[in-house]
Amino acid sequence: MSAAEARVACAVVRARGRVLVVRRDESDLPAGWGLPCAAAEGDDEAKDALAPMLEALLGGPCSSAWPLDDVEGMAGEKSVRLECVAFDAPRDLVPADGEGVRWVAPEDLLDVEWSPIERELVMRLAMGWSEIFSENRF
Repeated sequence: MSAAEARVACAVVRARGRVLVVRRDESDLPAGWGLPCAAAEGDDEAKDALAPMLEALLGGPCSSAWPLDDVEGMAGEKSVRLECVAFDAPRDLVPADGEGVRWVAPEDLLDVEWSPIERELVMRLAMGWSEIFSENRF
């Protein structure tokens, strides 16, 4: 593990070709729109740290999860390591925007005002969407 001051599990949740973006309060990452995140403590795997929050947010467990790149950088004055995991949302979920929730098409990802540490991940996601979410990813 790196010398980052905080480990943050970061979810890239896909449903019907769009990505979940949530409004969050200031924590280890800046307040505003961003990917769903949860603190990763001790030896917790990122997908396990995210699962309860995503299940509550989406109304059911995600159907699959796989690791993406980790991204390290600064969030304000704190060094943070984002441990990124891709998830397929529950199969019966019909994505709808609501208070504190947006579903963004891949071609619109770069239009969101991301925190600097998330921007790097989102640029990779926008450019590699087809490969990241291909059926042959394993």
